[in-house]
Amino acid sequence: MNADFSYSDFTEARFYNCNLSLTNWRGSYVSGVLFEDCKLTGANFDEARSLGIRFSKSILANAFLRKMNFRKSELVEIDFTGADLAGCDFRDAVLDRCRMSDAHLSTSRFAGADLRTADLGELSFSSVANFKGAIISKDQATELLKGLGLRVF
Repeated sequence: MNADFSYSDFTEARFYNCNLSLTNWRGSYVSGVLFEDCKLTGANFDEARSLGIRFSKSILANAFLRKMNFRKSELVEIDFTGADLAGCDFRDAVLDRCRMSDAHLSTSRFAGADLRTADLGELSFSSVANFKGAIISKDQATELLKGLGLRVF
């Protein structure tokens, strides 16, 4: 916890079952890195070079992941609760059992993303445009409409 990995090179590294909460990855090279069963609560990936970064069964609650590229990624059981995901590219990604409640999603892109098993939380009217072209379930569509103030029967 609380380690500072700023500007380090972790290209192709593997992290399994680690507690990396409140770590600083600012400007680091994390391309091709795998985080599996890791706790990264509050981790800061500002300006990290992250092409091909992979997360699986990990907690990224309140993490700073702004502008990360998750395009065509398969994200399994990731908790993004309260994370800063502004400007992230999730196009054509699969978010399998991921949580996104209270995440900051402005300017994120989800076109073609499969979100059917994801917990999107309550979406605001302003964030709905980010999900244009995404695949969601009927139950999620109902919750989305309720979150926008519509009554669904």
